[in-house]
Amino acid sequence: MTKLGIFGGTFNPIHHGHLFIAETVLEKTDIDQVIFIPSANPPHKPHQNIISFEHRWNMLNLAISGHPHFISNDIEHKLGGISYTVKTLDELKKKYADSEIYLIIGSDSLAALQTWKDPDRLLGMTQFIVFPRSYTDASRTETRFLDRSVFLEVPLVSISSSDIRSRVAHGEFIGGMVPEKVEQYITENRLYLLN
Repeated sequence: MTKLGIFGGTFNPIHHGHLFIAETVLEKTDIDQVIFIPSANPPHKPHQNIISFEHRWNMLNLAISGHPHFISNDIEHKLGGISYTVKTLDELKKKYADSEIYLIIGSDSLAALQTWKDPDRLLGMTQFIVFPRSYTDASRTETRFLDRSVFLEVPLVSISSSDIRSRVAHGEFIGGMVPEKVEQYITENRLYLLN
């Protein structure tokens, strides 16, 4: 049975940290393929200034093009409305009925799972592959979620999308933080500028 790792995120923009996490999942687990799913309308970031889905989708595809085990899926955009993980997994389970589905999340998200929509149903639908985030208080994580989790031992990723956006807005260098094609796309489309 094929094992799929679902890596959802705002990807505003996608960066080398995201790609490193996905590569590590492939290397350290028996996941066969990582599916990147950009959030259409994330419920946990309702007031943030998120650029259009189209731009985030285009950058994601530029970043993963040519990788044999990375694919993208725009299911949350097609579903419309608020992007609830449980709703997304319902649809993915229909599409990939013969596959095992794992959710790739940060330790901060794991600690907050009890606040997500339908956490009990979510718990019955998937297992979690968890990467470390520096500001997580593990004591807040409920045991029922810990029991369904595999923890990746990887260095903390120090790249953040918010830092990249800030650097672009202030005319600072972002080389090495994002793939070159993504950097070019940001420049050509004048994304994240203050004016």
